Amino acid sequence: MNSSLKRIPATYSRVALTFIISVVLIALSAGLGCSVKHTESWPMYMKDSQHTGMAQSGIAPPLKLKLKKMLGGMPGSVVGDKESLFPGDGHDNSFRINRTTGQIIWQKKAGGFFSPGISSDKVIFTSADYELLCLNQSDGRVIWKRKLFGGGSGAICVFQGKLYVDDFIRILCIDAETGNVIWNRKFNTAPDESPVASDGSVFIGSAEGVFYCLDSKNGKTKWEYTFPFQQGQHLRPIPGPAIVVGNRVISCSTTVVCLEADTGKEVWSFKPDGEIGYVSPTTDGESVFIPDQKGNLFCLSIATGKQVWHTKSSSSYMEGCVTEGYLYITNLDGYLHCIDVSTGKDVWEYNVTEGGPRHTPDIHYPGPPILINDTLILASENGYLYWFGNNNK
Repeated sequence: MNSSLKRIPATYSRVALTFIISVVLIALSAGLGCSVKHTESWPMYMKDSQHTGMAQSGIAPPLKLKLKKMLGGMPGSVVGDKESLFPGDGHDNSFRINRTTGQIIWQKKAGGFFSPGISSDKVIFTSADYELLCLNQSDGRVIWKRKLFGGGSGAICVFQGKLYVDDFIRILCIDAETGNVIWNRKFNTAPDESPVASDGSVFIGSAEGVFYCLDSKNGKTKWEYTFPFQQGQHLRPIPGPAIVVGNRVISCSTTVVCLEADTGKEVWSFKPDGEIGYVSPTTDGESVFIPDQKGNLFCLSIATGKQVWHTKSSSSYMEGCVTEGYLYITNLDGYLHCIDVSTGKDVWEYNVTEGGPRHTPDIHYPGPPILINDTLILASENGYLYWFGNNNK
């Protein structure tokens, strides 16, 4: 053996070893990056401040029931992250639940109505006695409270460290850290449903038939759109929940309108069979999925407003979530459906109202489904939380 190879200086040996280890670690990181799952959260109603209901992770049908847990009451919308779920029971109880096992970590007599919101290490609920309560996620202790004028009538919208809350005849912008009101905007009639926020704007409809775009910094009107009277109507239609996709905001009432988000200019409109009601649309980024009150579900092109497909259920569809070519959506018969977004074909369903008391005899209401990593979770008005996974997991 060449003697020169036997006497490599220690410094060079350490440099060479460090280089080799670095190369190996980079290679391992690259390899692991291909296999590590994306960690997802669902911090508010309809996933994000634009209310898209669009998940980043995927789960394909058929699904199987992995876990079912009784909370009691009438659980509403659930929010959560990779570790925990935060539901309320409709009786002013709020919970932190282990996302994978269903174990209750804490239960507090605080909030429990409407859909809560997650901001950093905090979770914010609306209570039955007209209070906004900010709780520490880890132990449920109250960080701050904020009295509401008439109780929030919609879900909490969280955007860039601020909360946007519908408070009867006004909308509030609140600092999520302190609970201080940054601004409040009064309306002649009550705002309707949950605010939507995107790119410096907040969107909300009012009971007087006007859809507003407000400046997120001060609540001043940027533009407004007035829904026209329809034939035979004596009252102006009330805008329901909205959704923002890029520079398009879509608001639903007796008609569906797509507006330019920065100007309010109408891009297209669509008249469904029945009224849309108070259910948020869902999107996959190219199409928007809109239910009406007659059991119809319409898939419309966001670019043109043209109908791509239409399907019908025995009762009204409710909210949904979209993931990798599938729309998971509930209806008032108490079923969770999986629909192929390219065809409108119903490919799987599950009854989520069996096995528990019903609080509304003629209505079986499952809450909006949420998707975190490879698990689909929803609450039903029979008092249960449901966890679904793919059949091969």
